[in-house]
Amino acid sequence: HLSNKGFICLLDGSEAETMVLHSPNGLSASVSSETASIALCLIALSSLSFEIQDAIILQRVVTCFYALRELALQHLERQTILGLMD
Repeated sequence: HLSNKGFICLLDGSEAETMVLHSPNGLSASVSSETASIALCLIALSSLSFEIQDAIILQRVVTCFYALRELALQHLERQTILGLMD
């Protein structure tokens, strides 16, 4: 859990290890496991928000999305994260 009531599901892997992430928007990037985790969670929360019908659950998902996005905007690889989720 993040201090701002958000959350992140971290992938296994060291920060020295990189992986190639292919975004649904067509962008591919070689990123750390932490960066991939942030981007993947943001993409999943965004996609999920378009499928939810219940207003209360939708508000929770949106709150989690913006809490994680706040973390992403402070991350060293923020441009890559934002590009992958755009």
